[in-house]
Amino acid sequence: MRTFPIGVIVVGGHFHALGLIRSLRARGVDILLLDYEPNISRFSKHTGAYRSFPGFHRPAECLEFFRTLGRSGKYAGWMIFPTDDSGVFFLSKNRARLEPYFKITTPAWRTTQYAFDKKKSYQLAARLSIPIPETYCPVCEEEACALPLRYPVILKPAIMQPFLKMLGKKVLPAGNRDELARQFRSALRFVPAEEILIQERIPGVPENLYSFCPWFKSGRILAKITAHRSRQHPMDFGKATTYAESVCIPELERLGSRLLAAMDYYGICEMEFIHDQRDDVFKFLEINPRIWGWHTLGDSAGVHLPFYQFMDANGVEITRDGFEEGVTWIRMTTDLPLAFGEMIRGRMNIRRYFQTLSRIRKDAVFSLEDPLPSVAEFWMLPYFALKRGL
Repeated sequence: MRTFPIGVIVVGGHFHALGLIRSLRARGVDILLLDYEPNISRFSKHTGAYRSFPGFHRPAECLEFFRTLGRSGKYAGWMIFPTDDSGVFFLSKNRARLEPYFKITTPAWRTTQYAFDKKKSYQLAARLSIPIPETYCPVCEEEACALPLRYPVILKPAIMQPFLKMLGKKVLPAGNRDELARQFRSALRFVPAEEILIQERIPGVPENLYSFCPWFKSGRILAKITAHRSRQHPMDFGKATTYAESVCIPELERLGSRLLAAMDYYGICEMEFIHDQRDDVFKFLEINPRIWGWHTLGDSAGVHLPFYQFMDANGVEITRDGFEEGVTWIRMTTDLPLAFGEMIRGRMNIRRYFQTLSRIRKDAVFSLEDPLPSVAEFWMLPYFALKRGL
């Protein structure tokens, strides 16, 4: 196995991180895992070292922790990969303070703000004539109720993390004006009015959810994968994908690259789109400027996006044309209970579901070669259900 003069610091140990650790370690990259709460990745045989850190919710202590880690010399120059939005925010805001010690994968705030704040990303998309769902930004309940809306609609925060953490949901649905007023008041308990977006509810979720995931540099796509994310948990307004399949959709590449170029984006990311069957248009939803849950689908399809960014930091630019289509990924822990619930409601065909299981190429956690994280996940399921909703 080849070795490198620097390694990777993975921050956060949920299943996103486990896939990243396995992928990079298979290519000879040394790993340091950081987390402040129980996680499954520390049990992987590929995790070279594990340390507890204060957590991004304590930014001052966290900054001092990273500075001390960098000064120690052992991890100087290593690349940092965050695995959640709090890590993206912290590293983006503190990029200049940490760059003397580490290579930061998160872009500077002048770029990241367009991904972190959906209001800004939608405004940028609109300026570039990139289709988005019909979206409004009212400043008060009265203005919201006076909008010429086509119901049903959803209310969503411009900045997701505080809303999701406090409410446990990504959106609030409204089927009429009275319900919109109630939901607007509910949202005001968690976010200010200027951060509440009202958006048309496009039918066919999640059957029409897609993602474009590139390795992007200097306005160019150096490698990419696109996927159809046909199941998510919860099914209607999901917090996480549970089943995805690689598909080739050039339109997503065209739209996504225009937006990333305008942001001056560097790195890997997931760009989410929904296909509106009413007008046969792909409409932009959001950007995740970090590792996402199903990123290991890329490994199975022949595209190793995190490794490409790591190699670029080592002075080697890697490009990759195309990827294998029809490759599938699943997180069985959440997909099975989700599917059974949908079957009970009569919204999922049993035979069709098990046909998809027969084609699985990659599981988010289970691996015969590295079994302990699966065992740990089983015993920690009550904790994950309470803390993360799985």
